[in-house]
Amino acid sequence: GDGNNRVFIVQQGGTIKAFDAAFNFLADFVTVSGVNVGGEQGLLSMVFHPNYAANGFFYVYYTNTAGDLELARYHISGSVNVADPASKVILITVPHPTNSNHNGGELHFGSDGYLYLSTGDGGGGGDVPNNAQNTAVLLGKMLRFDVNTSNVSP
Repeated sequence: GDGNNRVFIVQQGGTIKAFDAAFNFLADFVTVSGVNVGGEQGLLSMVFHPNYAANGFFYVYYTNTAGDLELARYHISGSVNVADPASKVILITVPHPTNSNHNGGELHFGSDGYLYLSTGDGGGGGDVPNNAQNTAVLLGKMLRFDVNTSNVSP
């Protein structure tokens, strides 16, 4: 997805590993800070900005140490195989109270240039709190972000 024919492996514990097209290990691309690991929690997804070659931005989705869902942006460092861990900017934190499961976890850019994030319903069989049906809660939703503006609210 970065345009350089590399493969990136997202690991639950927060590390993203970079490999070349022949699957030779290149480097630990970045280790996302503040990731809570266990069960269905951890680093869940990453995606490169469609204009990554020019702006160096990529996005990660994970459960933080409080168990809430977070979307963050990072920037590449001086090396194409390593990102700058200090460049982390948290774009949104979605409260995920009560249960530690059903976090969701996919990031994609649409052909419209928006970043799409699917969130889980917050856990519990059958979505007992009805988070997915409650428009005041961001759990159980497909969120769309315009990351090309300064206003990145869903």
